Amino acid sequence: MASASPICLMARASSTKSWLWHQRLSHLNFDTINDLARNDLVSSLPKFKYHKEHLCPSCEQGKSKRASHP
Repeated sequence: MASASPICLMARASSTKSWLWHQRLSHLNFDTINDLARNDLVSSLPKFKYHKEHLCPSCEQGKSKRASHP
Protein backbone atom coordinates (compact mmCIF):
# COMPACT_ATOMS: atom_id res chain seq x y z
CA MET A 1 0.00 0.00 0.00
CA ALA A 2 1.42 3.39 -1.00
CA SER A 3 1.83 6.15 1.56
CA ALA A 4 0.26 9.58 1.05
CA SER A 5 3.49 11.38 1.96
CA PRO A 6 6.22 11.63 -0.69
CA ILE A 7 9.53 9.99 0.14
CA CYS A 8 12.82 11.03 -1.43
CA LEU A 9 15.41 8.28 -1.56
CA MET A 10 18.95 9.34 -2.35
CA ALA A 11 21.74 6.90 -3.12
CA ARG A 12 25.25 7.68 -1.95
CA ALA A 13 27.58 8.91 -4.69
CA SER A 14 30.94 7.24 -5.19
CA SER A 15 34.00 9.11 -3.98
CA THR A 16 35.07 9.79 -7.57
CA LYS A 17 31.69 11.22 -8.54
CA SER A 18 31.57 13.38 -5.39
CA TRP A 19 34.97 14.92 -6.10
CA LEU A 20 34.16 15.39 -9.79
CA TRP A 21 31.09 17.51 -8.93
CA HIS A 22 33.01 19.32 -6.18
CA GLN A 23 35.55 20.42 -8.81
CA ARG A 24 32.96 21.16 -11.53
CA LEU A 25 31.09 23.47 -9.16
CA SER A 26 34.23 25.48 -8.29
CA HIS A 27 35.03 23.60 -5.07
CA LEU A 28 31.58 24.17 -3.60
CA ASN A 29 30.84 22.92 -0.08
CA PHE A 30 29.41 19.36 -0.05
CA ASP A 31 26.37 20.40 2.03
CA THR A 32 25.53 22.97 -0.66
CA ILE A 33 26.01 20.37 -3.42
CA ASN A 34 23.57 18.10 -1.56
CA ASP A 35 21.05 20.98 -1.37
CA LEU A 36 21.40 21.59 -5.12
CA ALA A 37 20.82 17.89 -5.86
CA ARG A 38 17.88 17.59 -3.45
CA ASN A 39 16.10 20.66 -4.88
CA ASP A 40 16.86 19.96 -8.59
CA LEU A 41 18.63 23.30 -9.02
CA VAL A 42 21.32 21.97 -11.39
CA SER A 43 19.89 20.21 -14.44
CA SER A 44 22.57 17.53 -14.94
CA LEU A 45 23.44 16.93 -11.26
CA PRO A 46 22.41 13.36 -10.32
CA LYS A 47 20.36 12.92 -7.14
CA PHE A 48 22.98 11.36 -4.91
CA LYS A 49 24.14 12.04 -1.37
CA TYR A 50 27.55 13.66 -1.89
CA HIS A 51 30.16 13.22 0.83
CA LYS A 52 33.65 14.49 1.59
CA GLU A 53 36.29 11.94 2.55
CA HIS A 54 39.27 14.30 2.71
CA LEU A 55 40.20 17.91 1.96
CA CYS A 56 41.21 18.48 -1.65
CA PRO A 57 44.58 20.20 -2.21
CA SER A 58 43.02 23.35 -3.73
CA CYS A 59 40.58 23.79 -0.83
CA GLU A 60 43.35 23.07 1.68
CA GLN A 61 45.56 25.76 0.14
CA GLY A 62 42.65 28.21 0.04
CA LYS A 63 41.91 27.66 3.74
CA SER A 64 45.54 28.00 4.84
CA LYS A 65 46.87 31.15 6.46
CA ARG A 66 50.32 32.62 6.10
CA ALA A 67 52.36 32.82 9.30
CA SER A 68 52.84 36.36 10.57
CA HIS A 69 56.25 37.94 10.18
CA PRO A 70 58.17 38.00 13.51
